[in-house]
Amino acid sequence: MKPLIFSIIIIISISLNINAQCPNKISKWVELIEDEYPGENLQKVGATKIKTIVYNLYSDKFFISIFKKPFDEVNTKKLDLIASIATDPSCVRTLPGRKWEVTSPARDAVGKSRNYYNKAFSYELIKAKVIELRQIRKENKVLLSDVNSDNPQIAFNSLIDWKVKINNNYAALLLPSELTYLNTIISKKEHEIADKELNLKLENIIKADDNYATLQTLISFKKDNQQLYPYASQENQSHIENETTIKINRILNNILSEDIKKSNTKFNQVNQVNEFYKSFSNKFKALSDYKQIKDVKAKIIEAKINILFADKEKIKNEIKASVKLNELSNIENLYLSHLDSVTVNEVEDLRMQLVNKKIEIKEQQKREDLAQQERLINQQIQEIQQHKLAEERKLARYGFSFNTSLVNETLIKNIFKGDFDKLSIYRDDQYFIALISSYMYAKSKKCESSLPSNKVPIYDIECVEKTTQRNGWGEVVNEYCSKYEYRPQEGYTSPELFEAFKAINDIKFNERGKDAIKVLIKLHTTGLDKVPDQGLSVNTLKSDMYNLFDLNPCNNTALQRFEENLIRFAHNQPPLQIDGTVKEHNINYNRNYDFKSFINHLIDENSKNWAVNQYIKNSVSNVRITKAEDLNTPLYIIANYKFSGYLGTQNSWVKLTFNNGFPDCLYFKDYPNTCRTADRTIVKNFINGQYISY
Repeated sequence: MKPLIFSIIIIISISLNINAQCPNKISKWVELIEDEYPGENLQKVGATKIKTIVYNLYSDKFFISIFKKPFDEVNTKKLDLIASIATDPSCVRTLPGRKWEVTSPARDAVGKSRNYYNKAFSYELIKAKVIELRQIRKENKVLLSDVNSDNPQIAFNSLIDWKVKINNNYAALLLPSELTYLNTIISKKEHEIADKELNLKLENIIKADDNYATLQTLISFKKDNQQLYPYASQENQSHIENETTIKINRILNNILSEDIKKSNTKFNQVNQVNEFYKSFSNKFKALSDYKQIKDVKAKIIEAKINILFADKEKIKNEIKASVKLNELSNIENLYLSHLDSVTVNEVEDLRMQLVNKKIEIKEQQKREDLAQQERLINQQIQEIQQHKLAEERKLARYGFSFNTSLVNETLIKNIFKGDFDKLSIYRDDQYFIALISSYMYAKSKKCESSLPSNKVPIYDIECVEKTTQRNGWGEVVNEYCSKYEYRPQEGYTSPELFEAFKAINDIKFNERGKDAIKVLIKLHTTGLDKVPDQGLSVNTLKSDMYNLFDLNPCNNTALQRFEENLIRFAHNQPPLQIDGTVKEHNINYNRNYDFKSFINHLIDENSKNWAVNQYIKNSVSNVRITKAEDLNTPLYIIANYKFSGYLGTQNSWVKLTFNNGFPDCLYFKDYPNTCRTADRTIVKNFINGQYISY
């Protein structure tokens, strides 16, 4: 029996809900706001628009007409009615947005809302918006009353401020119809009020005295009223232009009498005329198109031309006596300034004389410059010859005679003299290995009988094993040498020279550049016409080394000194000077050195030759120094640094070795057995004390 009764209750309840209608007051209330959004489904509006709708539903404009009192004064009974529709299925399709958004303020007011998800529609917030909308509409009503009157009192700036408020401050509060209406009214009145204010300001200026101060006000009238001008009607703008022009002409006729009188005065000096013209032009710069201004300027120019007529011969003599271009410029500025449009014969004659004199002075200056350049070249040639003679005398004093008339003469002489600091090559670059290998093979062939008794056979690197890579079809896609060995070659050399060659060869060949180095160390086996194009310096170095033995006998002491320094440079040792002494590098390691900055600069310079990675400057850290026993001299330094590459920022390390206290080689983590010579310039700065910490 009980299940039957329960089923009947459910059926009756459903029947009642189907037939029930949303309360009439609520329907009328919602219809008011729907009229503001014709054809729009208010149940699917966005968050911003639903807020505007709710603010206005509870505002006086819509609430009082339905519930007879403002929202902030209405009784609890009416608030209960609004709150109850949140659970009334018949109102779900009537209310804008989601039902809780419209009903939340009332539910919150009567304590039926937990208010944890609808803070944007709380009673206090909606009440504040209702009060704000009440004040806005009250203010708009007052302003509209004034604007729509026959004689609006609102100032143009206030009108624009009101417009800005409507479209910025009130845009999310007022309804679309209100915004459209207010903007339409303001747009219609902008021109009227702008015209009114401009005409009033102009009227005051027109009434003012005809003096220079009033003239300045007229000139700046448009600029001073630049906010009003764009809104003024075209007709009124034309009216203002006409009235302004009439007033300006009247003022000019009144105030120019003194200037006209002065322009008729007989001037004695041209600079007096120039000063008057400049002063007058600056004073009336904005009115240069007015006839009165043009007339006064014409009189001033006429006075200047009269002076030119009287002083014509004097001016010609000044032009003739000028020897510098700036002198002619001064003459031109003094006598011909402001006369650009004047075509009087005497003026044209002076212009032509100035042009011709300028050409004459420029030609003379050109001749003098060429003569000076020639003197400097002759002086440099003489200095070079004197230096060469002094050098030859110095060589002769030490028993040297060295013929170096070769392509790379300077390089060869610097090695011979021990001026390693002046060398343009490094011991681990392709040019030096080309130089030392070519010298070794040239001496082997041309001075075979002069070789020492302990001579050794020359060994060279050759490929002894190749690796071939094939694709899935058996086609060869790559072939490279996978194993190299030193093999004996034709010819002999001294043990010292071979060790130097091998040291450089090992530096260049170890772990990188094998095929490229192969070309360089095999230069001695081919003619120049068969050498791959590795650059002019590489080719000429081989040629120079062979020609060096044609120019100098094998037992030449200078040639022997050249070889000694070639070996020293290969081993990164101090050179022998002309007098036979060793140029030692005395470094006082008892001082405190900034090794961190020193290594940072060495890595930075070396990284300029890196193929892919980029050194992160000033990233050197954790500098560790290993020193010789019982000495303060470093043996080597290891430091960490950072670089960026394909895998982003990475950590690495570098080892800097010292040779008898002299900074020698950089060994990087990726090539730990490859010596990369420390930059010569940075090392020189280190030796000279630039990295000492004070």
